[in-house]
Amino acid sequence: MSGKKVLQIDNRDYYGGESASLNLTQIFEKFKKTKPEDDSLGSDYQYCVDQVPKFLMATGNLIKILIHTKVTHYVNFNVIGGSYVFRGSTQKPCKVPATASDALRSSLMGLFQKRRLRNFLVFVKDCKLDDPTLLTQTASELMVEYKLDENTQSFIGHAMALFSDESYLQGPAKELVKRLHLYAYSLNRCGKSPYIYPMYGLGSISEGFARLSAVYGESKGGALMMDQKMPEILFDDEGKAIGVKSGEKAGSAPFVMGQPRFFPKDKTRVVARVARAICLMDHPIPNTDTQSGMVIIPADQVAKGAAATMFSAAKTKYKARKNDIYVTCVDGTSFEVTAPAKYVAFVSTVMESDNPDTELRPGLDLLGKILHKFVTVDDVYAPTNNSSKDMCHISRGLDASTHFQTVSEDVLKLYRDIVGEDLDMSIDADGVLEEE
Repeated sequence: MSGKKVLQIDNRDYYGGESASLNLTQIFEKFKKTKPEDDSLGSDYQYCVDQVPKFLMATGNLIKILIHTKVTHYVNFNVIGGSYVFRGSTQKPCKVPATASDALRSSLMGLFQKRRLRNFLVFVKDCKLDDPTLLTQTASELMVEYKLDENTQSFIGHAMALFSDESYLQGPAKELVKRLHLYAYSLNRCGKSPYIYPMYGLGSISEGFARLSAVYGESKGGALMMDQKMPEILFDDEGKAIGVKSGEKAGSAPFVMGQPRFFPKDKTRVVARVARAICLMDHPIPNTDTQSGMVIIPADQVAKGAAATMFSAAKTKYKARKNDIYVTCVDGTSFEVTAPAKYVAFVSTVMESDNPDTELRPGLDLLGKILHKFVTVDDVYAPTNNSSKDMCHISRGLDASTHFQTVSEDVLKLYRDIVGEDLDMSIDADGVLEEE
């Protein structure tokens, strides 16, 4: 990190922490379920199943960060097959339009809205981010100016700009346009969708960092210690972090950085609870034309119109929600994460009650028959400390979204707090797929 020597300690015996990718036996053992005795699911070595599923925006900040660190030299990426949004009135996932021509072909809206969306996307494409009107006009005012209705605004804000709630509507239009630029540019870069995903799961990214530690360990001071006793943060009399201790081993450091679970509880707080379901299947997401993809169910679509009673064949009623539901699916053939002809799908959302099955149900109903399902509920922590005083740089927990936009923002903040300057993000991310 910016010329600094780094010692990484983990009490687990596998790479990735919360973002680890587990084999078949590890999955069943983690959730205390009995693994099928037959070989219908395939072998352990064929599975690399993420615990916290997230896709990468093809030209987004996380890719640029990985290029900076040279981790992309050790990780191969493939393109996710499609990006979809659920619309209540259609009762199925619809492809997200990102260009003017896409808008005219979309099944998400009627003829008049198609034309208005087309005009809006033409404006966004040609708009310069230094246009002063983008700071004086809110995102809502900009979309109303183009006479976009609530449904069209919903999928623009949630499925393209990837906002997680409605607060962006009252923010400056510049942020909306900036995010739409990234979505459209990434889509243009990849062709099928704006998202890419690493071969062998997200755990391969952590393994890439481990390989870098091995390569540069002696010359640049990188070291990785796995399967250690839970590290203890060491503090001086003034409450400032001065190092770490694991078992009988200890080391000094000018600061300590890590996940919330490594730090005293009084330095973090719970900001949300996230429900996630890992689903093993023998088919991709129904009503899509791809083997891998993401479906975003905007909160306002869960209990709107016919969707309230016809979300599933069982015609189950669903309560109105404040938070989006995210559904993803990857296949073994394209990403080497499951056995051939098998798929792993994920459903995640912020908990609004105490029943994860109820929270996840609208997303699970999109998947059809599920062979095996594993459900978790995790607290999401955020730091409450002053890192400039106690030298504890604590990352935020992983949220419910199935993309890395919020994670990359947190990484850049940690870098700025530690190094004292922003990471240069002018780096070109276009070549990452060709490099692999």
